[in-house]
Amino acid sequence: MFGTEAKSNAIGLTLFLTAIVAAFVFSSSAAQSMPGQASTSAVFSFADATEVEGGMASLIRTADAVAMELATSGLEPNAPYTIWWVVFNSPAGCSDPCNEDDILADDGTMNLNPDAQISMIFADGAISDATGSASFSALLPSGRTLGQVVAGPGLTNAEGAEVHLVVRYHGPAELARLYDQLSTYDPDPSAGGVCELCSDQQFAVFQAAIN
Repeated sequence: MFGTEAKSNAIGLTLFLTAIVAAFVFSSSAAQSMPGQASTSAVFSFADATEVEGGMASLIRTADAVAMELATSGLEPNAPYTIWWVVFNSPAGCSDPCNEDDILADDGTMNLNPDAQISMIFADGAISDATGSASFSALLPSGRTLGQVVAGPGLTNAEGAEVHLVVRYHGPAELARLYDQLSTYDPDPSAGGVCELCSDQQFAVFQAAIN
């Protein structure tokens, strides 16, 4: 269980991210044109590609933004997680289908397929509850980001991109770096930025709305 200070830090991050998203919602022409084109996806496990029981994700697209919500279970209890936009702006340039072959080399290092115009961007962070459930939501306008960019130019083809949502585990919660565990890809400064306990655990897939 977390102490009061850890909970306060987590709540503070959530409110901070919510405020940023809300600012975009009310200022962005994309958001003001919502509702747009909506779709849903099951949530899948990276371990065996099976559906996560009770998991569901939704995506809304406009001409210049995408917004998502994802609720899931089967996570480590009371643990920090992030969720990431993996955007294939040009899915016609992907392997068939768009997958890890477009992102990783055979040795597991990052090697983005340039033809797919891939971006990997922070979306949201949350601490799972005692049952291992968590919910995430985020808005991604074209040409703008709300957090860490691991790779790519961002969203450049809102209606035509294939969008994957990746739920990432960040090891047991640590008060000293909880903020980083909820907002960065590899939050482990002591290891030079490589988090040995971090792992991608779940994902959802939204194919291109238009070709």
